[in-house]
Amino acid sequence: MRALFRAFEGEDALEDDGPQLFVLRVERYCEAFHCTPVVAIRDLNETPSGLIDRIFEARAFEACYRRKDEDKERRPTGRWMELVDEIEAEAAQAEFDSRK
Repeated sequence: MRALFRAFEGEDALEDDGPQLFVLRVERYCEAFHCTPVVAIRDLNETPSGLIDRIFEARAFEACYRRKDEDKERRPTGRWMELVDEIEAEAAQAEFDSRK
């Protein structure tokens, strides 16, 4: 459960291959793609390495991006929101610099 805790905290623990994290990956896959665990396990084993995780990352990033303008109390927190804020600041700086 420690590995799950770290994963929930936003650490890169999902890169580990422990059994708890595999169960979490299967659960996330089932939820995201509306399938049974048997289908999820098959797909996770047959899909090129890292692709499913990249899809999960893109979905998490998109969810944060779509909520970036909410009040601070309602916004998501964590590494994906921090990345959205960082990219937004870079874009604003680039826009500012282009007007000089």
